[in-house]
Amino acid sequence: GSGMIVNSGKSYHFIGSELITTARLKKVLARMILLAPIIDRNWIAHQLIEGSCALRITRGSKKHLEIIKQVGNT
Repeated sequence: GSGMIVNSGKSYHFIGSELITTARLKKVLARMILLAPIIDRNWIAHQLIEGSCALRITRGSKKHLEIIKQVGNT
């Protein structure tokens, strides 16, 4: 999908530009497990158990989020 990769100062995050269904979210999270240890496996497991997904991005040492790359048709 389309979105952007941002640097929060502590980590990199993908922020999608479209909402996805719960079924699609579960498939995406299940595939993300294969990217461990790059992605936190425990965070993914908790999102699957809770049946919802949320990510709070704090700025860390940066004053603003830095957009690293636009992906797809954003």
